[in-house]
Amino acid sequence: MDGSPSVRNCLVIAGSDLGGEFKPVGRGYNRATNTYYMQKAGSTTSIQTSTGATAVTAAQLASGEVAYLTGATQDIGSETQPNFLGTSSKVYAIGSEGNRCDLAPLGDIASYSNTRPAVSAHSYADGICSNCGTFQEGFVPLEDGCYIISNVSQLVWFAKKVMKGDAGRDGKLASDIDLSGTGWIPIGTQSVPYRGIFDGQNHAITGFSLVYEGGRQGLFGQTNGATIRNFSIDGTITANGNGGSEAGVGVIGWAEASTIQNVHSSLIVNATGTGLGHTHVGGVVGSLRDSGSIGSTIERSSFSGQMNGGSNKIDCFGCVVGYMKDRSVIRNCANYGTLTYSGSDGSAGGILAYTWANEGGKIENCLNIGKIDYNKSGNGGAIVGLLRSYADRVSNNHMLAGSASQAYGSQNDSAGTCTSVTAAQLASGEVCCGLGSAWHQALGTDTCPTLDSSKPGVYQMTVGSTGYTTYVPEANVAALPAGVTAYAGQIKGDYLHLEPVTELPAADAVILQADPGRYYYNDTDAARTLGQQNDLKFYTADTPSDGTQFCLAKKDSGVGFYIVDKGVTIPARKAYIEKSGAGVKSYYGFDPGDPDSIEDMKNEELIMNNDVFDLSGRKIANSNSSNSKSLNSKSLNSNLQRGLYIVGGKKVLNIPLN
Repeated sequence: MDGSPSVRNCLVIAGSDLGGEFKPVGRGYNRATNTYYMQKAGSTTSIQTSTGATAVTAAQLASGEVAYLTGATQDIGSETQPNFLGTSSKVYAIGSEGNRCDLAPLGDIASYSNTRPAVSAHSYADGICSNCGTFQEGFVPLEDGCYIISNVSQLVWFAKKVMKGDAGRDGKLASDIDLSGTGWIPIGTQSVPYRGIFDGQNHAITGFSLVYEGGRQGLFGQTNGATIRNFSIDGTITANGNGGSEAGVGVIGWAEASTIQNVHSSLIVNATGTGLGHTHVGGVVGSLRDSGSIGSTIERSSFSGQMNGGSNKIDCFGCVVGYMKDRSVIRNCANYGTLTYSGSDGSAGGILAYTWANEGGKIENCLNIGKIDYNKSGNGGAIVGLLRSYADRVSNNHMLAGSASQAYGSQNDSAGTCTSVTAAQLASGEVCCGLGSAWHQALGTDTCPTLDSSKPGVYQMTVGSTGYTTYVPEANVAALPAGVTAYAGQIKGDYLHLEPVTELPAADAVILQADPGRYYYNDTDAARTLGQQNDLKFYTADTPSDGTQFCLAKKDSGVGFYIVDKGVTIPARKAYIEKSGAGVKSYYGFDPGDPDSIEDMKNEELIMNNDVFDLSGRKIANSNSSNSKSLNSKSLNSNLQRGLYIVGGKKVLNIPLN
């Protein structure tokens, strides 16, 4: 043999007819291991042992010793030598002091037997026997086929259990896990990919530490058909090694046909080594791949750490994902962290470093706020560093103006859509609302959208050029936006009275009045009650009018509710009033006999009428008196705050008496 093969667990029995000198391995540069030889009785053949073979006797062959040493089988007592075809019985070594849990003999070997010996108890440390490697049942509680993981030892146990082949088992975190000082073994490897469902149940994994030297590594090394969801992770990855074009490192190093949801990484990834080459490095996923016709998906996930790359080549260097192929999807993901990469080769991106996809993949509803600093001679972008064959499936992405010099670095196709936004737009709720229902933001507190579902959602009200609109909230309104007044509509004879309301519950139609523009508000789980009679209705689906519905419009008579011709479709969630029978008009205006502002009243009415207005001209209350000076009476002033009001066309100072 030449080069570096090996010979092991073999037996040579030499007869006298061989002639000359004989070796178990005639010529070889590597010694044989665990290999045995014997001369037949009467043989004169000289066996040379320079290759490491060990001489044995016929008695050793018959006893079962050689069968035990080589892993062969043998029916002791009826067979005089080992059976390497494996058609006989297994051979056990019996120790003079018994046998330990892995069947290894204790003390000297006393005999060999086909009967399995009694063994000592396992010696467990952190749920694994230190002698035989058996996993301790019950060390990690098993509920409905899912391991419930509550501490570091149990998580390490779970990773080792997967490595031993139990790769489809589900796991759940029952508490936060601190991995500080723990040498990590990835959950799933290239040879044994993880295939189960791992649910962090919104717990935090802290203190994660990995020194990457190649291959597919991370908290999860490789997954195939798995679901990984609902946890945050911090710590460090130091990436030095080169695993070639089939290498990946991240929270999930390599994901095939897998789903990653609600995973939030604040790792510090130091990838400044000289040997990274074609490695795919990601703050959440290194390489996002398909398997057969099934792609991978990452959604509602984010990165808020640091990606530190040097001047040496890193093929794919992305804050959320390093590389994505074909049918895979990135949606509703965010980068709040920073990336620096000074190499002139490779790709760097805030959401994704590099993609080349030809079959149905998407990148949509993503946001980059963090600074992406890359060598301008390389490929880089706030959303994707290098975008190829993907442009028609990249949509509704947003970037903070100035976070990178461009949204996409592209080849072969024009870049996909991306909106550059300001810090003010981020804070206002405009971007959060535009990104979609997966995003949240506490207006007035959060400076930008978040994927934290414990925060409230953001909704939009749009008031057109008339200054009025109808609106049906999709959720309870936490508070009306500044500058917006809401009214219930009450049919009174031949006009519609507008009654101010301060609470807007879901599924109650109202009329809004404000300067033209878009307004944003938060939803709330707290109860909201309109508290007023309300004759406004709406349909949940587009519905043709039967000729009795009136909708808000501005026509010849001004802004008000005009009859909708029979058969004309009333859009879903557009408010209307309903009126039928004799004497029904074609138009219902607002409060013609009950003005809401000074501008609606004639001068003589200001003098004679006893209604009370604030200084902006909005009616506040009825004075219920024939004398405007009655504003100072206890019956009225107890309901108004201290301040100036207009009564009878004059300014009056109200000083509450109680």
